[in-house]
Amino acid sequence: MRSERFSRRALLRGLGASGAMIPLLNADFARGQTPTAPKRLVTVAWGHGICPPLFWSAGDKITISATSSPTLSSFSTLIPKMLMIAALDMKPYMDHGGTFDGHNGYPGLFTGTTKTSPGKSIEVAVGDELAAKGLKKSALQVALGVEPDGNTISYRGGGQKNIPETDPWKFFTNVFAGATLPPDQLAKLRAHRKSMLDYLGKDITDFGARLGTEDRMKIQAHMQSIRDLESALAADAATPAKACAMPSIGSSRSLDTQTHTTLMFQVLAAALRCDLTRTASMTVKDDHGRYNVRFPWLNVSDDYHPLAHQSKPGYAKKVIIDTWLFSKLAEFVKDLDASPEANGKTTLDNSVVVWSSDMNEGSFHFVGGLPFLLIGSCGGAIKTDGRVLRLGNYVGKDAGTFTSASGVPHNKLLATLWNAMGLTHIDGFGDPAYSGTLDSDVLA
Repeated sequence: MRSERFSRRALLRGLGASGAMIPLLNADFARGQTPTAPKRLVTVAWGHGICPPLFWSAGDKITISATSSPTLSSFSTLIPKMLMIAALDMKPYMDHGGTFDGHNGYPGLFTGTTKTSPGKSIEVAVGDELAAKGLKKSALQVALGVEPDGNTISYRGGGQKNIPETDPWKFFTNVFAGATLPPDQLAKLRAHRKSMLDYLGKDITDFGARLGTEDRMKIQAHMQSIRDLESALAADAATPAKACAMPSIGSSRSLDTQTHTTLMFQVLAAALRCDLTRTASMTVKDDHGRYNVRFPWLNVSDDYHPLAHQSKPGYAKKVIIDTWLFSKLAEFVKDLDASPEANGKTTLDNSVVVWSSDMNEGSFHFVGGLPFLLIGSCGGAIKTDGRVLRLGNYVGKDAGTFTSASGVPHNKLLATLWNAMGLTHIDGFGDPAYSGTLDSDVLA
């Protein structure tokens, strides 16, 4: 048993060093040197498929023009942060009699299982894994214009759906109640943290002067860590409140669809910026066609559901609606991209927003050849470099050819999204019959 008189702790006390420096000697590395930011995963979907000739880009790179992917016109400045995947199959459906089961595809889209017994959707599974590691950031499930029976892309396992929040004020209250401090309190908190660093820095400097070369080098490394932390605090103070500001949503409870959509996406973006959640899902509009969904402000009087089933004769009108829906998604990701974070990237750069639909094209109800868009690199994990990634038996851009299955289960993408989040690596997600990943094609 060591004598207290000659113990390292006693020596440090005798030198006047604070207890904060006891772990520094013989430490393996200096903490805090590289600023980090949280990774986030957001899933978004709406039904009725796409107008294939007006959605896909013909080449190996995403191109957006009047003749190539015009539906995505709002994303033209975001192409370097996007990955278009064409086209994956919902194999758990196709191999169990559900090849043309598009309107019932939501339960399988992000769970990788069948509609009869959906497992956890990817955003719920990731949220649960983070919670198991001590990071309790519950997944948020929200929806726009979804029917009263709670149609949703989010499932918590055991066949149980998550009922999404559709009211922007309830959503706002649930997310932000007690979550932020007034500006004056935030300023005091920053000043307090800065003063602690000032004290610790002086203490370590005085202590390091009395040490040998090896320990002094470790002390210098920790001094650099403190300077990095001070810089991060200064940057935080200089950054406008945009980084974690609650959106102004007004008080009117009578909203048109455009305003309702904007508010829901704004609250979700703020929740992600403020790190109140790391995962979320957004279900957009009615998928079954029972609720007469119309878009009169676009000068399209048709009900969206039957319009989507007209195939090519309906494309001229459907693409107007689809372009508007994608514009709201683009506003959301641009909101995230306008928010800088500690690692020099934006909130969007540190996130991945995944969009899809539960069928290929409305008139077919086909659950093969599904469209997927990935926006944001999830902290550099995903190669979102403006590519069009064609998989399996992808045969072309024309609508008539998209009834061919690609042969690649979408489960592989779900597993890759999990791996991009930096969790313990997995080789499959959802139905275990469809193992594998797209890591080599998608991950950096």
